[in-house]
Amino acid sequence: YNKLYFNINKNLSHRFSDGAFQSFEINTNVNGSLKNLWDFYFSLNHNSKGNDFYEPRIAGKVFEILPSSGFVLNVSTDRSKKYSAEITFAPSAYVRFKGKNYFTELQHSYRFNKRFSLSQEIAFNPYTNNAGFADYDVPSQTVIFGRRNRHSVDHSLGAKYNFSKYAGITFFARHYWSQVNNKQYYTLNTDGTLSENNSYTGNRDFNINIFDIDMVYTWQFAPGSFINVVWKNAIAPQANVQEKGYFRNLDNTFAAAQNNNVSIKILYYLDYLSLKKPK
Repeated sequence: YNKLYFNINKNLSHRFSDGAFQSFEINTNVNGSLKNLWDFYFSLNHNSKGNDFYEPRIAGKVFEILPSSGFVLNVSTDRSKKYSAEITFAPSAYVRFKGKNYFTELQHSYRFNKRFSLSQEIAFNPYTNNAGFADYDVPSQTVIFGRRNRHSVDHSLGAKYNFSKYAGITFFARHYWSQVNNKQYYTLNTDGTLSENNSYTGNRDFNINIFDIDMVYTWQFAPGSFINVVWKNAIAPQANVQEKGYFRNLDNTFAAAQNNNVSIKILYYLDYLSLKKPK
């Protein structure tokens, strides 16, 4: 049968003695399952005015959170099929600087047979007029915030192959790209508000790429006993030069210095009772 659920949630996070709170969110969602085993989820959410004690990066400072609203739409297909997919779309609108973001994520996988399967996940998060920490100005002892455009792409590939029910290999590769381009700098006031800062001359734009690989071979050679051979590769170049284009950033990442390591782990299960001589 088709199933439908309706929920209204309220979440108050960290109320303080003076009556202030960090965040307050109201969420209304509908989720259900269809007869073809597809699932769907839809929610409306609203975050009211609050206080962020972490973004200033300095103890005792607070950043005033202004209201925001958005929705989340998620649809997933029957996971028992050889091919399954899940898509999420979650746009949001913010009062401060009229900021917007359009988070979109696609996950899908294909199971060729009982031994071999592939999966892919890619998430886009373009954010315009985002407000966030930029720098700490030591001479004036002020926290600098930026009105910025922030874009990120998170792309991963996975593979799994089982040689037998006792041995198999898994492969996971992930590339994360994040780019921040500041449009205007602001001073964080003592009450958490922002005021324009036209004297700050620093450059807090950055372009970061992170690429890593985790490949693990596992062999269960006895009950409770395993041999794991692990290969890890990590690349993390960072620069304040804005590189446009996903594939150009990917090429520059592969050209950077890499950190590779291989480890072997042997876990042997020893039953103490099997060592005792029978009376």
